[in-house]
Amino acid sequence: MGAKCKPPNTSGLRPWPKGVSGNPGGRPKKLPITDVLREELEKRGKHNVMVSRSIARKLIDLALAGNIEAMHLIADRAEGKVPQRVEQSGPDGAPIQFDIPETRDALERRIAELLNVPQPKPARSKNR
Repeated sequence: MGAKCKPPNTSGLRPWPKGVSGNPGGRPKKLPITDVLREELEKRGKHNVMVSRSIARKLIDLALAGNIEAMHLIADRAEGKVPQRVEQSGPDGAPIQFDIPETRDALERRIAELLNVPQPKPARSKNR
């Protein structure tokens, strides 16, 4: 027969306090394509130059040759994409009109109506 294993020493261990997670970030997300791309970009290619540097150099060369798409990509990566303004308006550009119901029940009914949620039917009286 084989040797018996000693149970692990658990003295001094305490469970996590209530409401505190032992793993606050959760399970790491699996990004197989991104992980492989990062790994490949960190490798060294011709003349011991990192692959990522070679790609950046090619992108710059394309931009200098007049490639507009390369120019946009460099600008977006270097300075961030330009925020696009979104304007919402009513008919003919007028302000959106809305009324705030005076009671909570009226507000909940209006929200349900806008969300197309079926309304509960009122209880029927037993006196018929």
